[in-house]
Amino acid sequence: QGQEIRVVDNQTSEDVTAQTLTQVILDEGRKGTSFPPSELLHELIRRGEGLVTSGVDSLQQ
Repeated sequence: QGQEIRVVDNQTSEDVTAQTLTQVILDEGRKGTSFPPSELLHELIRRGEGLVTSGVDSLQQ
């Protein structure tokens, strides 16, 4: 807890940390878990819509 992680694709050596963490959030939402709170998600979208959108797009491919 409290540790930062880095996730790297073994085949491409691409850093996929953001996509992986986004997937964790999506999976928790599907379980009905209210994590993170909606207010935080709204703020993330306001501040960096492009970043959030690209992370979600990558996960959907």
